[in-house]
Amino acid sequence: RVEWDRTLAAAMAADGDAGGGGGGSFWNTFGGGQEGIAASDASPLDKLLQSEDCSVEALLHEPEVIQEFKGGHDKLVSRLSQPDALLLLVEFITCEPSEQASDERKFRYPFVTVELISCGPPTFFKALVDSDHPEILDKLWSFLESTPPAEVNPVLAGYFARTSAQVLSKHPVEVAAYLRAKGADVLLDRFLERLHLRSLAELFVRLLCAEQPSQVVFATDNWVSRLLQQLEAEGGETSFDAQEHVALIILELLSQKESLFFSDDLMRQLTTDNVVKALVDRIFSSTQSGISAATTILSNIVFHTSVGTSSANMPSTPTLSPLSPPSMLVGEDDVVNMGVDEGPLAEVIPLRSVRSPPPSPHFKSAFVDSPER
Repeated sequence: RVEWDRTLAAAMAADGDAGGGGGGSFWNTFGGGQEGIAASDASPLDKLLQSEDCSVEALLHEPEVIQEFKGGHDKLVSRLSQPDALLLLVEFITCEPSEQASDERKFRYPFVTVELISCGPPTFFKALVDSDHPEILDKLWSFLESTPPAEVNPVLAGYFARTSAQVLSKHPVEVAAYLRAKGADVLLDRFLERLHLRSLAELFVRLLCAEQPSQVVFATDNWVSRLLQQLEAEGGETSFDAQEHVALIILELLSQKESLFFSDDLMRQLTTDNVVKALVDRIFSSTQSGISAATTILSNIVFHTSVGTSSANMPSTPTLSPLSPPSMLVGEDDVVNMGVDEGPLAEVIPLRSVRSPPPSPHFKSAFVDSPER
């Protein structure tokens, strides 16, 4: 016991003298901290990070890389935040592997990359949007240009959308400024051409839901009519999916209109004579294309401009998306309570002509499920 106390006291004294209290000799003596790990006790990941030829592929191959990255392993975060590493990570989730590529390149590397980005620390995201290395964001957003709309890989689309949404959530102002500088009109066209992919539709609505002027990507005075033109497309299942997603985008915007920077402009565009006439014409057209979506959109416009503003007891937006259940469930035989007279009965039975939705009913689970549902 006495000998142990002497050893401990000597080590702590030496630790205080070395490096101005930087924590050197004491931890080296007793093996604490990352720097004090003996070479024989270091994990395979630590040994890899200590080597001069530490490749990104080798790091992604390590089974504990996600857990260590999430825990803020300094050397691991620093290595993966280097420009060469970021470019390679982005390539894994945006570029089709060749037929001769290994199974790890085809499956493991893209999957692990997305998981890493989902739990990345602030320094990692700062490196992604670093203005000194614009080639990283260039590589990421080039995904929308790399493949014709009909040939987009839905799995890669999901990886791209999930990654972009994470970066957008951490640095909305920087991402918006970058996209505006690259050309918002061209970007709008690329999204409209690919609305049949659910993950890209979810990313698109995230870009639209700007709460501050600095977060606005697209000009707010002309995109509504261009979005609704997608209801006129005819081309089988792809067109049907795109039309459904157009309706869900409009519903999502209406559900968040109180927090949107351009809410007044949004409602003005949705209630113009041309828009209302186009929706009515689509509903009563001789073709089946877009009828359901147009009916949904028009009924919600009416709700938010008339019913939704005249009744304080009504929820702000009806829940039409099957992705998110309503917060108040009613029986099948009690969906609508109409014609309730004034008096005691009216006080007991609330009006339930529409179901009350959660805050973001249409795209809430966008980036927590599979890449492309």
